[in-house]
Amino acid sequence: MNRRNFSWLTERISAVVEQTAPRWWWVAFTITASAATFGLFCIGYQISTGVGTWGNQIPVGWAWDITNFVFWIGIGHA
Repeated sequence: MNRRNFSWLTERISAVVEQTAPRWWWVAFTITASAATFGLFCIGYQISTGVGTWGNQIPVGWAWDITNFVFWIGIGHA
C-alpha cells in the first residue's frame, strides 16, 4: 500500500459514491433511459395490438420467431 493508512483507502473507495457524476455519465444515462423508455413503449404497443405487428400473417413467417425463441431458451439453459 506504499505506506498509506486506512483512512486514505477509505477516502479513495468512498469517493466513487460521494463525488458527483461526470457529464459523460449523464449523457450516457440519458441515452440509455431514452432507449429503455422506447423499449417499454414498444412492448406496450405489442401487448395492446398483438404479434401481428411483426408482419407474420403467414405460417411460414413464424419460423424466424420460433427459431429465435428456441435459441434464447437454449442460451438461458447453458
